[in-house]
Amino acid sequence: MYGLRFVAGALLMLAASASAQNGEAGIASFHANRYADARRELDAAVREHPNDARAHHFLGRIAMHETRFGDAITHLQKAAELEPSVAEHQVLLGRAYGQMAVRSGLRKKFGFAKRARAALERAVELDPSSIEARSGLIQFHLLAPGLVGGSSAKARAHAAEIAKRNPFRGALARAWIAEDRKDYDQAAREYRDAITQAPDSLISYWGLAQLWQRGARFDSAFALMDDLMKRQPDAMPAYYYYGRAASLSGQHLPEAISALERYVAYEPHEGEPPRSSAHYRLGLVYERMGEREKAKREFETSLRLEPTRGEVKAALRRVR
Repeated sequence: MYGLRFVAGALLMLAASASAQNGEAGIASFHANRYADARRELDAAVREHPNDARAHHFLGRIAMHETRFGDAITHLQKAAELEPSVAEHQVLLGRAYGQMAVRSGLRKKFGFAKRARAALERAVELDPSSIEARSGLIQFHLLAPGLVGGSSAKARAHAAEIAKRNPFRGALARAWIAEDRKDYDQAAREYRDAITQAPDSLISYWGLAQLWQRGARFDSAFALMDDLMKRQPDAMPAYYYYGRAASLSGQHLPEAISALERYVAYEPHEGEPPRSSAHYRLGLVYERMGEREKAKREFETSLRLEPTRGEVKAALRRVR
């Protein structure tokens, strides 16, 4: 009997060791931007050890990156259940709920929005210094109607708390708030202030590019991305935002095709525009050029990568 217990214990130890090795290998692959390898290794880890919170955390991040937001919620809920005092799980869970709210019909939208707010508020309770949690709440309060708790005053309060801790992120937060009230000149000043404070952080450039595009100031958007691509040729999202501006404006279409083709051949990193969006934008460019078959092919590719995007389905119906 002792021998059987010994063998069983040894087998359990080996299984736990294999799970730990898979988990560490998966996390290393994630940080190296090898997301397919990371998913395979982390899936193996949770099969062996279903209560591995770190594995669920990173599987949730991979699912977010791959726009599989339902899967992301499943993994991040599990991570939060296993480690209820970790604010980062709640931040990511709030983002996943937020993405589902954006993509859902009216009947489900408000439910996901309320869950997003609850998760982000819980993250702030756990870690009042969390800039990511407060940034998420700013986005919620600016986008959500008052019916589900949206509040511009609360957005400003979170922006002030962020600015106390990180002036660069505070400038970004103020830019979002200025943009929400359609004070585009003030928003541009805040984005430029953020660029001055952290010139190597590209998030400010993306925000300013989208501001120009929303305000139909496409010459400014193209100039910003042109300059960035010349100075930092490896800043790959610049190629995406150049193509996005072309898809919205109808300008520089041949150059946009080159830019977007370069982007879709690239493996985006966490937080960068997904390939599904780049294929969609490439389809819009082809549609503007009257290349319906090429547009159809790009829209179909976009839907294979992210099947729930309603605007892509509508675009595909237009070119069929």
